[in-house]
Amino acid sequence: MAKIKVEKKLKSKHKKKAYSAEQKTRRNTRTAALALWALGSLCLLVLLGQLITLLTRFYNPLTPSMTDGSALRWDGKSSFSVAVKVDTLAVVNYDPVNRKLTVLKIPDETFLSLPKGYGGWPARSIFDLGQAEHPAIGSKLVRSTLSNLLGIPVEGFILIPPTKGTSSLEQVLAKIHHGPLGLLLSLNKIQSDRTGAELVRLVQGIEAIREDNTKIIDLADSSITESKLLADSTRVLGVNTIKLDLYIRENFKDSNFVNFDGGIAIFNATNHPGLAQDLARVITNMGGNVISLSNTSSNIDTSLVLASPDFDPINMTYQRLAALFAPTCLKSTCESSDPRVLSSRAQINIVLGEDYYLKKNDRNYPF
Repeated sequence: MAKIKVEKKLKSKHKKKAYSAEQKTRRNTRTAALALWALGSLCLLVLLGQLITLLTRFYNPLTPSMTDGSALRWDGKSSFSVAVKVDTLAVVNYDPVNRKLTVLKIPDETFLSLPKGYGGWPARSIFDLGQAEHPAIGSKLVRSTLSNLLGIPVEGFILIPPTKGTSSLEQVLAKIHHGPLGLLLSLNKIQSDRTGAELVRLVQGIEAIREDNTKIIDLADSSITESKLLADSTRVLGVNTIKLDLYIRENFKDSNFVNFDGGIAIFNATNHPGLAQDLARVITNMGGNVISLSNTSSNIDTSLVLASPDFDPINMTYQRLAALFAPTCLKSTCESSDPRVLSSRAQINIVLGEDYYLKKNDRNYPF
């Protein structure tokens, strides 16, 4: 009997140990499952955060510090000129209507006149000069300088750090034509005042353009520039503006002006002489037909773009000019009571206010 009791005690002890081990295994399994669930949740949150960051960068300027948010959004359907810096500066003009790509390379030693009283500097120094300001304005200074040089709106800036295989703009374009995926995946290394979505549209558009519709000109190899000696004996490249304008008018026409054969009148409604002539050069280089320049009888603060009574303001040319020079006229109807403007026979009338002068000359006014 004693032996049987001992055996029962041993069996009971073994059962308790087995049960305890089973409970421990279950607890360990539950703990492992909870740990895996927590790890999975954490990974999901990290991926979700990265996705949100990617989407934010995709639909917002890649480099927010490069823009004040006032840039016009580009839908990929109209001409687009953007400054690009890889090894040197260049202006890339993409024309989706005529499926053409024109690239104007600007050598480092090209001597350019900067806006807002920054003086004359070689092209290589412009971005760094702007970045030294507080806050940094490198991209804005480059855009504004090149807009003044070419006499057309330069509406974006892209800074591509030179790497193996993309150390020049030509190599970047070649990479786009041979498969742009790698370049698009490198968006996190690219700085720009344009959105990721706009850059994707631009890359896709360039990829679709045939090689025979791509034109690249280096100012150093053209008759547009000539060697020039500065007062300090520095040798630079000077730009012949007349020759440059002829080249721009032939190769950088804005597709929004293609089907517009009407006239454009420009009025200076400020005390600053020369503004109408300055804008006339821009509109002519874009492909517009300026038929008259005049002054108004009174001054205004905010510029206007007005359509004549018999002209449809939904017209692409009007929309483009209003977006560039008087965005408020796209939100509500603009009017002028000036008798000279009212008697104009042009289909589109641009009245330049004090804001146009300040944008070009006052450092405290946004670019």
